[in-house]
Amino acid sequence: MEDDYEYRYFYPQLPRGLSRKEAIRRALQPIGDDAWEITQVSHAGDPGDYGRRAFARRPHYGTPGPSSWEYAEFDTYRMPHPNWDEHIASRGWQKIPGVWYQYIDVVTYLYKRTDVWRGTDDGDIMELLSDHGDRLWYHAEDPRETVRRIVKEILDAKWQLSVEAGYDVGTQRAVESWLSSH
Repeated sequence: MEDDYEYRYFYPQLPRGLSRKEAIRRALQPIGDDAWEITQVSHAGDPGDYGRRAFARRPHYGTPGPSSWEYAEFDTYRMPHPNWDEHIASRGWQKIPGVWYQYIDVVTYLYKRTDVWRGTDDGDIMELLSDHGDRLWYHAEDPRETVRRIVKEILDAKWQLSVEAGYDVGTQRAVESWLSSH
């Protein structure tokens, strides 16, 4: 049986001077907009080089498949598992194999979701909390555990609010609810 995909490596360069989220979007979204599905990431280059390689595929022209993909980077090291994994999956995200970035206690992965999710709640709790600065965990004895506890409490609030409402209330409402009680 013949494979219905074409394959390619990409070597995305993150633009400087932007937030990490915006840099990822600008570097990877053109790949996704051209129907390339990143299926694996890896380090590219010499030790000490921060270059990354993305292996991607897309259906041959005329073959059914998503018309585009959306990409995001999430730091999973501080997240409460499996709660966070379930939350991010509820926003349509699928983890791409291979570490995207790692330095000391920061471990990030790329996630993908199909075009039908574009423009919807991306589930990024840390971005929603960033409006309040590091004040929530900066002076904590163990900031990583404090972040993990805060995110777990927000996810618990999201599930409880969703059960009460009878539908998924989304990340923004859960963060606002948690902030109003702290």
